[in-house]
Amino acid sequence: KTHQIVGGGDNVRPGDTLDWELTWTTASTTALPNVTVTDILPAGFSLVIEEAPCFQVIGLYADATECAADATEPLYEAVKQADGTTLITFDKLALPTIGGDKKYQIRLKVIADDGVLQGVYKNEFKVTPPPEFDAVCGYYDTTVAESCGDIDNVNVVSSAAVGLQKWDKGPEPNVS
Repeated sequence: KTHQIVGGGDNVRPGDTLDWELTWTTASTTALPNVTVTDILPAGFSLVIEEAPCFQVIGLYADATECAADATEPLYEAVKQADGTTLITFDKLALPTIGGDKKYQIRLKVIADDGVLQGVYKNEFKVTPPPEFDAVCGYYDTTVAESCGDIDNVNVVSSAAVGLQKWDKGPEPNVS
């Protein structure tokens, strides 16, 4: 799980957009139907709904900077939680069989909201296979789990609060 700030750089400022990349692999020799992927956007960040998320298969070491022409738009639901985070659920994803040289990716276009404070913000995602399949997280850990996930942090380096006030001077001109 990584992020790329539109325009480059390592830090985010209020109003900046970034692409959060959710990536994972499987060792399955068959296609996986009905996979659920959840992502929790931190408070202070919003999904850019004008640019729908995309789902694609890319090279294992590829650094895809945009959605490919053959990427699909997965069905999803984004629900703002009481704590200000946003739970995004991609339900019933069909994962094609891939070789060891490929990985799955969902790309999300996100904006750092105006007013987000300086600090480190955690984005967390989880992949859950259908119940008839086991999830084994990591290359060396063979412990069976219900789901696997990852966390990425983004650093907000500056924030600004701007106050504007307008006074009406009645019949006199407001600006001289």
